[in-house]
Amino acid sequence: MILTKKDGLNFVFNTKDGKDVIAYIPLTKIIECLEDEAFEVITKPDCDSSSCAVNNFCECDPINDDVEFKRVELSVGK
Repeated sequence: MILTKKDGLNFVFNTKDGKDVIAYIPLTKIIECLEDEAFEVITKPDCDSSSCAVNNFCECDPINDDVEFKRVELSVGK
């Protein structure tokens, strides 16, 4: 399955009187909201410096900081 810019997620809420209220969030908005988080995940250094644990702040250089966004892939039920 390939997702397109026309795709998105429907968030369905139920009112007290039993009616559904749907908020459609387009895929482009979802990607925009999550891209910075994904970048942080892939650039976080994997170091075991004792100063990082003591200071609660990692002083190691980030990894993969020269990457560019390519695409989003859906991973379901792995």
